[in-house]
Amino acid sequence: MTKLIRGFAELPARPEVVATIGKFDGLHLGHQQILNQMQGVKSKTGAKSLVISFYSNPASYFKPNLPKKRITSLREQLIILGKFSVDYLLLLRFNQRLMEISAEVFLEEFLFKKLNVQELIVGRDAVLGKDREGDVEYLKKKFSSTEKKLSVCSFTEKDGVKISSSLLRTSIIEGDLELYENLTNRKYSLTGLVVSGQKLARSLGFPTANLKYSRLHLPPTGVYATKVTLAGKEYLGITNIGFRPTVIAFADHPQIETYLIGYQGADFYNQIIKLEFLSYIRPEQKFASLLELTEQIKVDLETRLKLS
Repeated sequence: MTKLIRGFAELPARPEVVATIGKFDGLHLGHQQILNQMQGVKSKTGAKSLVISFYSNPASYFKPNLPKKRITSLREQLIILGKFSVDYLLLLRFNQRLMEISAEVFLEEFLFKKLNVQELIVGRDAVLGKDREGDVEYLKKKFSSTEKKLSVCSFTEKDGVKISSSLLRTSIIEGDLELYENLTNRKYSLTGLVVSGQKLARSLGFPTANLKYSRLHLPPTGVYATKVTLAGKEYLGITNIGFRPTVIAFADHPQIETYLIGYQGADFYNQIIKLEFLSYIRPEQKFASLLELTEQIKVDLETRLKLS
């Protein structure tokens, strides 16, 4: 897995580095184009690869009322970056102090001196520094006077449409699992810690794993067919995203509960679980009794087994 570094103080000894900078939320095909190019440079030169990103979305700094939700959790981001052989993810806190740093100081003092960046790979819309002065044209000019290299990636398109984090976000919110997969080359997934719930499902004969999450965009409420990975083993799963109206309404945020078909182990609390969403089964609904709910879960189970 990619090593997480929080601030410059945690940087290891200064190896030569190939780097990129951006939010990288969702890690869609456009991001992957940059990561693949970094991987190629790393293979040829032996340099360490580094992604520079931020604790929070810079846009939310300028618009405090903007929802601070992410597409991909930090845990998932590190796992995905690891698959592209990224050595380090450096997170910088986006605040007034960082915002006041000029593009020249950011390049000379941070990228070149502190990080020893030998090659920087960015997208065509990349900007850095105070007042967004460090655009691609600025970077080209600055790099041309050094022995370091700048590579600029063109926009990635799918069916004539520019791939972006906003489009990816829309695919999640609208529950378009196929579009999400087309934009990322992977299934929509959630990875996190299993936490204790009310254990009502256990009393109904269907013990569930409750996923802990924070500040994430989620698909619409409802029941989904999922593939579950727990402790290195895979299971067929049924996942409910919702407010459990038959039992109790959670007014603040939906719950994510998954039944693992065939699981025979002990309690899975405090273990890491991964849910891959395969298809939508039905909307969440309120039942007149727990008996009706139990019968519907049995129907959902039959549906899931037919999809395996």
